[in-house]
Amino acid sequence: MSSTDQDQEPRTAYPFLPIPFLELLGVERESVANGKARLTLELQPQLRNLYDGFHGGVIMTLLDVAMASAAVSHSDFRNTVVTIDMSVSFVSPASGTVVAEAEALGGGKSICFCEGRVTDASGNLVARANGTFKYLKIPKHMVAGGENSQT
Repeated sequence: MSSTDQDQEPRTAYPFLPIPFLELLGVERESVANGKARLTLELQPQLRNLYDGFHGGVIMTLLDVAMASAAVSHSDFRNTVVTIDMSVSFVSPASGTVVAEAEALGGGKSICFCEGRVTDASGNLVARANGTFKYLKIPKHMVAGGENSQT
């Protein structure tokens, strides 16, 4: 969290504005709090690869959003983040519904380190990731109804 935001009260909910790309994919945020996030996504025909499973880019997007959400909640929703670096390892293919879970591991005032994993409906590991995120002030256009909202 930046020093200019330290005087704000901590956020107790996750007031994310709709992101059209995530809506297009069908990503659902189940929970985001205390530096942790859990998202789900059901495989749709337009998200499939040639082998009838999730396209790898969709899994990477899910991991990126899960880790970014964890980082935002780690700062008590006082900041937004951008991805600086992300490394993904694919372990197994997936279809059906997948779950992405991420956790903020630490960092400082301007950087947050996170890890994430995607599992299939049976709990099998699909992919894992590590990411580095930079905290930024929340843009004015993201303020809705007097409250700050996050991406």
